[in-house]
Amino acid sequence: MSKFINALSKRYEADIETAKANIDVYIKHPAGIGEHPDLAAAVDSQVGVIANAEDKLDVLKKHYNNENPELLAEDAQMSLKL
Repeated sequence: MSKFINALSKRYEADIETAKANIDVYIKHPAGIGEHPDLAAAVDSQVGVIANAEDKLDVLKKHYNNENPELLAEDAQMSLKL
């Protein structure tokens, strides 16, 4: 089960980084984003992606890391292997 939790955690972290990169492009190169005439709406959409992913990460931490010490131990072992 922990591998699924770890995979989801990484997915949500990737979603956050992707949305942040998108926002960075929207802000630094708005003229190059022709399909987004409403820049504020485009950035707002990516902020929503970040908020959603952060909420999901919080749920994983709350319900699977704190209540399951074996998951924390396995995650620690995985970190040491890196």
